[in-house]
Amino acid sequence: IPPSFPQKRRGRPPGRPNTTVKESDYEDNTAVQRWNGARIEPAIPAVAINIREAFPDSSLTREAQRTIYELPSREIIYFVQGWITSRQIASQRPSYVNGLLIHSRGEDSPRSCNQCVEKRGKNALGPFLTCRVLQGSFHNSCSNCKWFDTTSSCSLYIGPKPNRKRKAKSSGP
Repeated sequence: IPPSFPQKRRGRPPGRPNTTVKESDYEDNTAVQRWNGARIEPAIPAVAINIREAFPDSSLTREAQRTIYELPSREIIYFVQGWITSRQIASQRPSYVNGLLIHSRGEDSPRSCNQCVEKRGKNALGPFLTCRVLQGSFHNSCSNCKWFDTTSSCSLYIGPKPNRKRKAKSSGP
């Protein structure tokens, strides 16, 4: 080992915060107040859409979807810009349709599901800005998880857990 790298490190390791100093000790400092006042949280670019105009009942393929469509709805829903594409809307995939139904007719969940929290931690979000649930429908999974068709991994999901084990192939007679 070269002499410029001592065998023993003295004092506190680099990068470890000093536990005797607290953030609250500096709240009255004018420079800190100016800094915190100038801080701008990055806005999430969102798109607003009138759901009744963009999503007519003729696009529904299942009876459960038609029943939910008749429920009271928000006229405008917001989604993250770039997440919902025209190709996805044109495909009318059931998970996309159901995600839109949950988001337009559901209520904001008092707590976000673990999937949404994890995605927000990675700045990945999902198509919708909030974690919304339609009580009594789709096993209470949130609109983001339903959109991705990952309802059984949603922490708000109350339905039966799917059996993911594959059955062994039997050899023919």
